[in-house]
Amino acid sequence: MHPSTTKVVVVVLTLSPGFLHAEPEEASEAYEITAAAMVPLLPSQLGVFITTHLDAVCVTATVGLEDTSSGAFPGDVGWHYIMLDAATRETDAASMRAAAQAFPHKRSVARSLFKLNDVRGGGSLPWVIAGRYRLLSKAFRNGHREDIIREVGILLHFATDATLPFNTTRNRDGVATGHLRWSLEDGASRVSEMNRSVRHRLQVTLIHRLRDRLTYEVRVVPERYRTITAPLDAVFEVLLESHRALEELLATDANAMTSLGVVDEKTFVAEWGEYCERVTDPAAEVIESRLEAAALFSAGLIGGAWIEAGSPAPNGWSATTAVEDLTGSKPDETTENQADTVPFVGSRHSTVFHRADCPHAKRIKQTNRVYFKTAEEAQKAGRSPCRSCAPLGP
Repeated sequence: MHPSTTKVVVVVLTLSPGFLHAEPEEASEAYEITAAAMVPLLPSQLGVFITTHLDAVCVTATVGLEDTSSGAFPGDVGWHYIMLDAATRETDAASMRAAAQAFPHKRSVARSLFKLNDVRGGGSLPWVIAGRYRLLSKAFRNGHREDIIREVGILLHFATDATLPFNTTRNRDGVATGHLRWSLEDGASRVSEMNRSVRHRLQVTLIHRLRDRLTYEVRVVPERYRTITAPLDAVFEVLLESHRALEELLATDANAMTSLGVVDEKTFVAEWGEYCERVTDPAAEVIESRLEAAALFSAGLIGGAWIEAGSPAPNGWSATTAVEDLTGSKPDETTENQADTVPFVGSRHSTVFHRADCPHAKRIKQTNRVYFKTAEEAQKAGRSPCRSCAPLGP
């Protein structure tokens, strides 16, 4: 059944213009899965180096990148997406697809398009990726190890964003096509984190829930790797693939809602278990293919920036800053003392929790820390255990 012809009642409670910004941009697991699948694709010398520093790359791609208050990276939610179909107000798949295919590659023209169609915050992801590609190439040429690690993590983050379907559309929350959504403020909606919007259900939280499955299944054969030397052209190619995948996710949600007779929040809560059964496998298949695309795209960008810099030997890259500076913060005395009494730590900008003595925990800026007395308390708050310090272990 086509999503544009499916009748689904929209429930919107206490909406505000900033509603989209209230939801986390992506599950941190998306970047970790991409990083692990990307490494085997890289040229051998570079792959060995990235493997050695993979934990630091993942910290930058998740906690470090989002820790905007530290000054490590200025925050702008529009940098994480681009509304390719901004030129149309039609909600049928054909019109949205045509608008996406005609989207201008020149940034100034895209801005004019957004203004003409009264689109606020249309996004800037393609040009951000092209800019970070150049910064990574510069870091390779300079041979500063920590700068390289940081730029690899940042570029991996944005490259992954480009491969996820809901980051390519004006219809980011699904309301334009009649998909159920409600506000975070409504207490009854908290039956699960998957019931906010179709984007949250089938992209953000699905990746979080299926982390182990996706980590195992997301694999890319090295023969598919290709070096990217024209990042802007490459990113638009990837974005169009992601936009096409959007149709399947919207149809999966709409078909499940219609077949279960969901018309409001109450009926959705009643059918929650069956809804999950119906959407998980088809949605996971789409997300798996997009994360594989993320690994290919990230590897191609990173490998391309390295080759553009002259393929310098990693053993010549020197340390310039302390590892703790990767996210713009260092553990301070207050943090160390707190670790004696509160054993588990998380970041306000992540869905992971750590032992207080975990290196990743020590890199979280003090003002962004969230403390938990027990691992169970952290899990009840929706946090997943860090894979490095294994807080659920002995």
